[in-house]
Amino acid sequence: MSSEERARELAAALHAALHGGLEPLNRAIPPRPDLNTQQS
Repeated sequence: MSSEERARELAAALHAALHGGLEPLNRAIPPRPDLNTQQS
């Protein structure tokens, strides 16, 4: 995916989130691993 395509995907997801649709945002931004379970 090009950086322009990624930027468009994120912009669309943020726009949807502003109007109450969080699913596109959840798809666009993968979950972060729990920082408490990472080992040094």
